[in-house]
Amino acid sequence: MDIAPILIPEDIYLKCRDVMEKLGIVHGSFDFAVDDENRWVFFEVNEAGQFLWLETYAPSLPILEFATQFLERPSKDFRADRLAVPIKVAEICRTREYCELLELDKENVESLEMTAML
Repeated sequence: MDIAPILIPEDIYLKCRDVMEKLGIVHGSFDFAVDDENRWVFFEVNEAGQFLWLETYAPSLPILEFATQFLERPSKDFRADRLAVPIKVAEICRTREYCELLELDKENVESLEMTAML
């Protein structure tokens, strides 16, 4: 899968900001398609959209670092600080603590599934 950062057109950016303002949200994952004639088609904005997986395909983008900074100080005027060595999702997934939490989550899901069968 080829994923690369792009700059969105200024008018699309301003429309996204306008939608967020009208919805009263400070974060949104926007889904678009761009057709062969470079027309942008809006599908949805999701306040809790998934995006960290993108770091796997575009490792040069410090998505986790920016998301963490945003969670620390959310605002409509948020600007991320570039760190010399940002934290990456892949690094966290290799830690013992993450593996333990993943296993605990798996056990909880299995427990809920067993309870639902009763």
